[in-house]
Amino acid sequence: MRFILFGLLLAAGCAEEAPPKIAVSLAPVNLGVHVVAPDMGAYSFNLQVINMGEETLVIDSTKIVGDTNCAFTFEGPDVDELELDQSAFLLIHYDPVVAGEDQTAIEIVSNAKNAKTLEVPMCATAVNEGDPAPPVPECEIPPADQADCSD
Repeated sequence: MRFILFGLLLAAGCAEEAPPKIAVSLAPVNLGVHVVAPDMGAYSFNLQVINMGEETLVIDSTKIVGDTNCAFTFEGPDVDELELDQSAFLLIHYDPVVAGEDQTAIEIVSNAKNAKTLEVPMCATAVNEGDPAPPVPECEIPPADQADCSD
């Protein structure tokens, strides 16, 4: 009986750590309606990337996909290796140059077991100054074959 109890305690102490698990603070990211005003600068926000697993999460690459109007850019992440409950931040900029709806996604490739490639949909609508605000769009991930300004 002692050996069984010792074996169970030993197994419990040697349990495997939870694999890295990626999460973001907001998905989808809907920026609403903004005026096309290049001289005013970009609207910016932080997207938080969180490791919900116990093993180290390593962010391999990050890019914007499907941005046909070249309205989105980003900086970061500020760190690319995250321990349990640690966060990294991507500073996303939205600077529309033409009126219309913008649908894009930010793609985060990592060693996360729950999503090796995480695509976070982002959207916004740009209007010319003085024009009425249209309804806020629903964010969708652009089709995989959609060309964008990085192509």
